[in-house]
Amino acid sequence: MPDLLCRGKCSVTKELIYGYYLKTIVGDKEVHCIIPLKNLLQLKDSLYQVDPETVGQYIGLDDKNDKKIFEGDILSAHLDDLFPENETRLVVKFHDGAFRGWNLEFQTWDDLGDGFAAEFKIIGNIHDNPELLEVQRNANNES
Repeated sequence: MPDLLCRGKCSVTKELIYGYYLKTIVGDKEVHCIIPLKNLLQLKDSLYQVDPETVGQYIGLDDKNDKKIFEGDILSAHLDDLFPENETRLVVKFHDGAFRGWNLEFQTWDDLGDGFAAEFKIIGNIHDNPELLEVQRNANNES
């Protein structure tokens, strides 16, 4: 079972913070926070408020460069030996009870298990690099 490691964009610095997700109520306001791993035992001064729209969970798989894959990551691979210039891009999302890759070209869901995720590399994420989604769509519309 994968760690329940998450990441989210800090509301102040706009940096991605990696750690454990916490949703709490302060007064009458719902607050979403990440507790960084290094600060897990020292809760004082270690909560970072994050934008809830940017929170994504580690899916338990790593890319071809051994980087942890999170929900919201954009993955890229060249899977076709006959056409090595063709790029496959997936967006990692939770769908139908599992983390899967949304194939931008074919508009279908791909399973990431059985080593398939290790064929890809992370090229960005939907929060910091939305242009990577547009590039793929534009390339497909031109053909």
